[in-house]
Amino acid sequence: MVLIECLTFTSSSCYNAGRVVTILISNESAHVLVKKIAVLVGGWSSERTISLNSGQNVILSLEKIGFEVQAIDVKKDLRYMTEKLYEFNPDFVFNMLHGCGGEDGVIQGVLELFGVPYSNSEVLGSAIAFNKAICKKIVDSVGVRIIDGSNISSKEITHINSIGGITIEYPFVVKPSTNGSSIGVFLIFNNVDLKHLKNTEWNFGHEVIVEKYIGGREFTVLVVDGEVIGALEIIAKNKFYDFESKYKIGGSDHISAYDLDSSTRQEMF
Repeated sequence: MVLIECLTFTSSSCYNAGRVVTILISNESAHVLVKKIAVLVGGWSSERTISLNSGQNVILSLEKIGFEVQAIDVKKDLRYMTEKLYEFNPDFVFNMLHGCGGEDGVIQGVLELFGVPYSNSEVLGSAIAFNKAICKKIVDSVGVRIIDGSNISSKEITHINSIGGITIEYPFVVKPSTNGSSIGVFLIFNNVDLKHLKNTEWNFGHEVIVEKYIGGREFTVLVVDGEVIGALEIIAKNKFYDFESKYKIGGSDHISAYDLDSSTRQEMF
């Protein structure tokens, strides 16, 4: 069971002989000689295009380093997936799938059965982290502050602030419990926004989160091997860090969080 992705490579003296990769298996460090890497791209989620683009960047970088790389365009077809893996027989799998099927423990389970080391979190960690409703309950249980909200089904969206539905004051946010890249996130500031949401066909999953809108600064914290390395402030050009802000060139700025006061830094880190 691989818990963290491979990060450490040997010196260039092994350039043509493969790389010794340090991974963590069942909490024990292990060294694996890696020559062949399969990169999983595509998938069937709403983030397929992003996966194809980011996967291509990973492939080019790995080939430049000297690995033998095979891209596998993952489809919702287990036989196709396993045939491609057996055909290439990789030493390591780099998972560049985004969204449902790729980050939620599904593909991780397939790779566990296949028995090949793979990047990123294992099955349980992936499943928990990808489901925002479950993840919120877990982090709340260990003292991390969370935003007040409710979990509803997609059928209940049209009843928000109506008879028979949940009641919440403006402004608030409606978003899928299991999705990524800010796809399906709606900021509701008034009745006009709510009407627009209710008239929009919901194609973002059955589980929905409705929670209070919190304005303020946004940060991302870098953690490597359990240690906090630092933080970056994300300044989106749109109303929030949406799909366009994430992936469009110039859509957001990322700057060092150098001006945080000590109490904020302590809670964040």
